[in-house]
Amino acid sequence: MLQEEPFSSMPCLRLALVALLLVPLAFTSRSLAATRSGLDDAMLERDLAGVVAEEMARRHLVGAVVVVVDREGVILAEGYGYADLDQQTPVRPDSTTFRVASVSKLFTATAVMQLVERGRIDVDRELASYVQGLDLPHRGGRPITPRHLLTHSAGLSEGFIGSQARTRAEWLSLRDYLARGLPAQFARAGEIISYANSGIGLAGLLVESVSGRPFHETVSREILQPLGMRRSSFGMEPAVLDGLAQGYVFASGSQRRIPVDFLDNRASGGLVTTGLDMARFLRVFLNGGEVDGTRILRPETTTAMLTRQFSQHPGMKGIGFGFWELEIDGRSYWGHDGDVVGWNARALLLPERGLALFMAYTGTDTLKAFGDRVASAVFGPSQPPSARERPPRATVAGAERLEGSYRWTRTARATADRLFTPHWLVQYRARVDASGELELSNALGLFPTSRWAPVGADLFQEIDGARRLSFRDEDGRITHLFLDASPIAMAFERIAWWESVPVQATLVAFFLVAFLVTSATGIVGLLRSRPISGIALASTADLAFLIAFPPAMGLHMFASDLLPLPEAVVPHGIPPFFYGVPPSAQWLLALPLAALVITAVLVVRTLLARGARRSLGLAVFVLLQAGFAAFLHHWNLLGYPV
Repeated sequence: MLQEEPFSSMPCLRLALVALLLVPLAFTSRSLAATRSGLDDAMLERDLAGVVAEEMARRHLVGAVVVVVDREGVILAEGYGYADLDQQTPVRPDSTTFRVASVSKLFTATAVMQLVERGRIDVDRELASYVQGLDLPHRGGRPITPRHLLTHSAGLSEGFIGSQARTRAEWLSLRDYLARGLPAQFARAGEIISYANSGIGLAGLLVESVSGRPFHETVSREILQPLGMRRSSFGMEPAVLDGLAQGYVFASGSQRRIPVDFLDNRASGGLVTTGLDMARFLRVFLNGGEVDGTRILRPETTTAMLTRQFSQHPGMKGIGFGFWELEIDGRSYWGHDGDVVGWNARALLLPERGLALFMAYTGTDTLKAFGDRVASAVFGPSQPPSARERPPRATVAGAERLEGSYRWTRTARATADRLFTPHWLVQYRARVDASGELELSNALGLFPTSRWAPVGADLFQEIDGARRLSFRDEDGRITHLFLDASPIAMAFERIAWWESVPVQATLVAFFLVAFLVTSATGIVGLLRSRPISGIALASTADLAFLIAFPPAMGLHMFASDLLPLPEAVVPHGIPPFFYGVPPSAQWLLALPLAALVITAVLVVRTLLARGARRSLGLAVFVLLQAGFAAFLHHWNLLGYPV
């Protein structure tokens, strides 16, 4: 991977970058905006370039494009920073392409709805009647439908291992990728909102199956070409990649280039596009399905896509067909976020005002803080929390039953993806105080602690905001916590105390220390010319696995986003597991099995040799091995489940 010199060692480059950020590129039509957009004049006078420059510098972003449109056309389209830091190539709204990741899902939903209009797809018909050749799950006897896919309510879990290809030659077709095995279904279809790339992948395969053409060709023919989106494609053609903004990750004081790879689930996140191309797409949904005389959807279809189709509670936000109900700085939008290592994107619609915003940028902004600031700078904040109408407080009987730990349902279930899909870190601890208010906290500090007041039966509203949450009660037992607009609707399943992040972290530390101590006894014995014991040998195998397996898979690379670790210690970029299980990791998976075999042999030998010494020590070690085996089984790492 190519590396740049740290910014701190290149003052000239830093000054040049700041200067470029402060002088926005390409087209701005502020007078036109003031006359037709309905945007606040004071906001239009504000220097958006200054806001963007400040946020880009704060978050170490390299290049960005921001586009604002209304029903009639483009109000603002500006590029900031560099598409390529080495070449000093500026970002241009009309020609610089970006990987927009999950914003691609809006195009997949549009392609499905076009086929619905033509009577070729019924959103409530069983998916298996359209898509053959796959073992589609149907938990509880309830089949998955296109509606479930477009509303992320199919109950599918997530998985990232082997989801990308390094080269075009290794790039799988959408069908071949999904045929390798769909993630497990953890809930019956139509019960829980749980964001799942695999569900949108199936929606893309649905488009392929019904249209009779590859997904990317269908989208190009039915959406991109009619709209004149000439610099956009799901096919990653060289002509579109020429001019692609280079992806970056900032770590250890420098910008690291991210290589361009190929997402196997292209329907979920494979679009490459420009700011001005996205402007035309978003205007489709401001004008009832047409742009400048070209219609790709009927008005009633765009209305359906921007109407809540599923939510966890009547008083909470949810999702339309493809578009999420988002809440940013107190203002409600329809839209979608996207991020892949090195690139970020956001598309927002305010249909009632006839306005839309698109932004794409390079760097790391997992929580979309840059996106939030830009949205607020363009549209202005909504009412302050103190000015919003708030429902009266309710009394919750037996509120203590709501207390416990809850984990985001967007996680893997059946493979080692359970560990390597890091959404299991998104957990909340719920506590209820004497006043009946609910407190939500995250053990890792990923999210600020928030307080919620009861406003209905198992329904709470954030005290300092507009978000709401609810609980699911099944036969007197609380099973789920549901959050809306965080920024999307999210479901959290109640977990046992030992599944919480603090307990799991404590277990890792305990096993590391225990195996380190028992391994050290073997090393000391070797130094004294004694043969290494079976206990020390098994402990060494387990210790080697704990230390070596995460780096072999690349799990440690996530730490580079949070800690200033040198490249020699933690490389930066895309973790290897996205491309599959590396051979070194496959070999390392044998170590815990070998340790169990050694332990079993020791037990048998002890049972056969009456009066053998150190039987108490062996018994303790057997318990340690049993506990470690249970720990590995929980994370699907015992054997070769990957």
